[in-house]
Amino acid sequence: MGKSTYLTRFAAPAFSPSGKKEAKWYVKASPGPHPLLRSIPLGSVLRDALKVVSTMSEAKKLLALGSVLVDGRPIRDHKFPIGLMDVIAFPSAQQYFRVLPDNVKYLRFMPISAEESKYKYVRIIGKTMTNGSKIQLNLEDGRNIRIPLDKYKAELEVETLTTIKLNMEDGTVVGKFPLREGAYAVSVAGRNVGLHGSIKEIRSSQFKSKRDSLVTVESQSGESFQTKVINIMSIGDQAPDLRLA
Repeated sequence: MGKSTYLTRFAAPAFSPSGKKEAKWYVKASPGPHPLLRSIPLGSVLRDALKVVSTMSEAKKLLALGSVLVDGRPIRDHKFPIGLMDVIAFPSAQQYFRVLPDNVKYLRFMPISAEESKYKYVRIIGKTMTNGSKIQLNLEDGRNIRIPLDKYKAELEVETLTTIKLNMEDGTVVGKFPLREGAYAVSVAGRNVGLHGSIKEIRSSQFKSKRDSLVTVESQSGESFQTKVINIMSIGDQAPDLRLA
């Protein structure tokens, strides 16, 4: 019979901007770069979060014009999932937003400049060798980047969970931020989501995988928190490379 194409509002993510009491049904996100329960459908973002339209019908018409860019490309599906670190752009209106983690709402949409909107920050979740002596970097948002092996070793060599700064205009990597002690990081999952600061310690266990290592992060106010390394995203060397407020 196939999977359901709809979602009750009660089953929608708690952080969905439209709330759970306004209507019975909620737009179900299409399969895409972000999991269903960690994303918001683009139509709902336009109507309920950014309020650039009043109804879902208006959102569909706006998207059909190709006026809304997500990570540098026009998206026409109102169910397209929007998640952490995505860049939403309205070039004709000169409005740009980056999706950042928030400790209260989980996702928040921060206005950014046109120059900032050219870059996306995304974690590397895997690496594979492909035919033709190329390294393929598997990124968290579903992208794959292939780099010649010699260039990779000379310029980019990185470990998994490293964050790269991607130029969305030409697809080149213009920066990398390894997940290591001393780096600046932000929590992207767990109860500390949205909190950020410098990594003070990464404590690994020989009985668990690297992703289960425990990370201690100290904020600029001096307070600290601990979480699993998979919940942390490096966003700078000693200071954040992107604006968080």
